[in-house]
Amino acid sequence: MSAYKELQESDRRLVNKLIISLYKKEVDGDSWHLMNRTINRARRDPSDTGKQYTNGYLIFYKERFAQLKKAGNLKPVTVIAIQLGAEWKALTDDEKAVYNKQAAEIR
Repeated sequence: MSAYKELQESDRRLVNKLIISLYKKEVDGDSWHLMNRTINRARRDPSDTGKQYTNGYLIFYKERFAQLKKAGNLKPVTVIAIQLGAEWKALTDDEKAVYNKQAAEIR
């Protein structure tokens, strides 16, 4: 409720219209999900930096993707992603441990 009080008058009117349309079930499914996502974002802790979860594969992916693009690889992103997934699976546990360690330091 405190967040509602901090809104400007025009935003309050919009919120009231949304609440009424939700109550009357006049909102389609896509709009419903969009509003829920927006509400959940607004509820987040302001100190949350919004950083996503990081693991070893993501570190490997970002590093290798940049290398492939720099080398002039013109394949679609989906093809590159499949290729990098196969490369990750082919790595040994010791090679993966390097990337997992980097991810642990970031967390």
